[in-house]
Amino acid sequence: MKTPKTFATKRNLAIVAFLLLFAMASQAQTPAEDAIKNVIIAETEHFLNADFEAWSACFVQKPYLLWSVTNGAEVGDVITYRGWEDFKSAMKTSWFDAKPDAWAKEMRKAKVTRYNWIIQIRGKVAWASFTQRSETPQQMTETTETRVLEKQKGGWKMAQQTTLTDFKDAVPPLRSGH
Repeated sequence: MKTPKTFATKRNLAIVAFLLLFAMASQAQTPAEDAIKNVIIAETEHFLNADFEAWSACFVQKPYLLWSVTNGAEVGDVITYRGWEDFKSAMKTSWFDAKPDAWAKEMRKAKVTRYNWIIQIRGKVAWASFTQRSETPQQMTETTETRVLEKQKGGWKMAQQTTLTDFKDAVPPLRSGH
């Protein structure tokens, strides 16, 4: 016959085991979440490698695309493009055709870490937010990143990107003389 103490100990162990399994399962990534992360990571790689075709494939190519970033030069500088055609044209001219090799070469050396991921999927639409840290021997910056993605033909594409640079805590600080 089981004593009340033995029963309570087994019950407590079962509860602890259940909670551990639940915690492990809640932190596991789904294939869709992995696919979303992979598109975000690939877009950056294609951008730095000046691979226009591969980079373009990461985006929804529709008039409702929205891309908005602080550019890291001065506090308050924001670049925004609305619609694929304007965005594509501006990026092709200012980045891919210009090929700023020196900057890209340095950025390819950067250690890029993404953390604080939050991904929510609602049918064929998802949003992802994360913190991105880029470190080179000369500089460290963090950005708060948000993406809205749409599932098209079985793959995820970015429909919106917002990148906000942490000017104050960058090393060296990215603030102007203010």
